[in-house]
Amino acid sequence: MKYFIYFFALLSTIGGLAFTLSFFGVGEEIFNSYYFLFMTCLWIGIVGSLILKIRSRNNQNKSSFN
Repeated sequence: MKYFIYFFALLSTIGGLAFTLSFFGVGEEIFNSYYFLFMTCLWIGIVGSLILKIRSRNNQNKSSFN
């Protein structure tokens, strides 16, 4: 589970960093060429992190009832 947390954080960082740098005009040509790749990394990272947080919260709630 720990590896998934790192993996999704890495994907979010790659997508977010590319998007932020492109906003300021740094590497805009590369970003425009690989727009879908960077946005896919960003969204997979965000959704994966949310799923893991919800899943861990549900596991904590189940263990507190026992």
